[in-house]
Amino acid sequence: MTDVGRREQGRLVPLVLFALVTAVGMWAVTPGPVGAFVDDGHYTVLAQSLATGHGYRYLNVPDQPHATHFPPGYPAFLALLWRLRPSFPDNVALFRLANVLLTAAASVGAYTLGRKRLGLGHVASAVAAAAGALSVPSLLLAGMLLSEPLFLALLFPTLLLAERAADADADAGGRRVRLLGLAAAVGALCGVLTLVRSIAVTLTAAAAAVLLVRRRPAAALVLALAAVAVTVPWQLWVSAHDAEVPAALGSMYSSYSGWLTESVRTHGAAFLGAVLARNAAGVSKEVAQAFAPGTGGVLSTLAVLALAAIVVVGLWRAAAGPPAAESRTDSTPLVWRGSAPVTALFVVFYLGLVAIWPFEPARFVWGLWIPLTLLAAAGVAAIVRWRPRARPAAVLRAAALVASGALCLGTAAYHASSYRQRRWGWAPLNAENTLAPLIQWAAARTAPGDVLITPGETTIFLYARRATLPAELFTANDYLHKRTPAEDGALLRRMLERFRVSYVLVANEPSARAVNALLAVDPSALRVVGRLQSGAVILAPPPR
Repeated sequence: MTDVGRREQGRLVPLVLFALVTAVGMWAVTPGPVGAFVDDGHYTVLAQSLATGHGYRYLNVPDQPHATHFPPGYPAFLALLWRLRPSFPDNVALFRLANVLLTAAASVGAYTLGRKRLGLGHVASAVAAAAGALSVPSLLLAGMLLSEPLFLALLFPTLLLAERAADADADAGGRRVRLLGLAAAVGALCGVLTLVRSIAVTLTAAAAAVLLVRRRPAAALVLALAAVAVTVPWQLWVSAHDAEVPAALGSMYSSYSGWLTESVRTHGAAFLGAVLARNAAGVSKEVAQAFAPGTGGVLSTLAVLALAAIVVVGLWRAAAGPPAAESRTDSTPLVWRGSAPVTALFVVFYLGLVAIWPFEPARFVWGLWIPLTLLAAAGVAAIVRWRPRARPAAVLRAAALVASGALCLGTAAYHASSYRQRRWGWAPLNAENTLAPLIQWAAARTAPGDVLITPGETTIFLYARRATLPAELFTANDYLHKRTPAEDGALLRRMLERFRVSYVLVANEPSARAVNALLAVDPSALRVVGRLQSGAVILAPPPR
């Protein structure tokens, strides 16, 4: 192909990829109430608060305390769209379209990173980017009001700029200024990403670490300072307002600061080991389901190990593969001479933090699905190009190629089945079945000043316009140590004592467990005042 043909292909492929992901993403959007994934309801409430001039507050909670749990990046993005179309829920379609477009933009970013930094050709980069963006996890995130699409759309340009900064020559004066400018820009973008998803702090650490390893300490310092400059106002906000969140709401509404440290302080360092074991099992289950459907036991384990090995090869290719042309690597350790070391180290840091974070790891892994797909493709490409002479190595290469083919066939079968069943839409449909009767009852049978303890509290607030509190509370301790019925009942009692609650809605097992535990200790604490055809039970505390 001529140089002109390559340039034309380079312009055409991203456009086709963007259009394809957009079309499939819009087809895959499943109607349903906001709040099916819990966080999407919180993001929407916070966006409404910003868009309507209330500041950054939990509008659903009585007294409307300032918000400190979720960083403001994605709610601020939704707030801008809210100002364009201020009528809820009519604007939900616009929000979902925006997430689909962000996912399409992320696919183009992935394609560019694969082609420029991971040694993949136009076709391989496009196929890997499309496969990641059109996977079940990516469609699920795109169809809901979650922050991952915005995070991914910003991530790839930041990675590309960070890799440029890592390659930049700092020997001459003018080049040194250029490097420091690049480092400042990367740090600022890392800070913006951290305001979208807090876990992006791992990208700041990765970019600064690579600069340090490549003996550019001034650039690493500038990068870190720029990231801090962007994020420190949010940290000051959290420090100033975190105490406003009532203790009765637990850590679901307060900041992340005590989420992990509280559990380590309570249970010791062994807590992290137990979390690591549970999270590894959870991720393995997700991987086996997506790449080896219908298998179990040894086959599932082999599939997980094979995929992990392929991703590791991709990480090695990124960190230690052929360096970028302008990179000066004479004194750089071999492991960081590759053309995408920041990308590799970011993924390692990200997954390392997820491994010890006391929360179900699936969503964190879904949020990195497109980059992981790209790295897996880079791993397969490296195996294909490998031409070992020794017989044992040749046998290993053949086995790796067979495993790669089997994983591709397995995930193709999984996605064919998932597309037929529209698996990404199960959560919105389940939420609609559970919450629609509660929305209708709350809107028709309660007064504007009433306060409801209910499942899907942000959904009830958004659609029925009533103050709400969560029926389910979750802390880091609960991840490994399930609360006793007595503890569930005590948490419910704390909310009843702290807030002037009008009704308690029971529509799922956790809310029923808490109510039953409270009534077992104090039968007069709540009384049944109604039942819905859906099976939900409406209770009310005695008048104060």
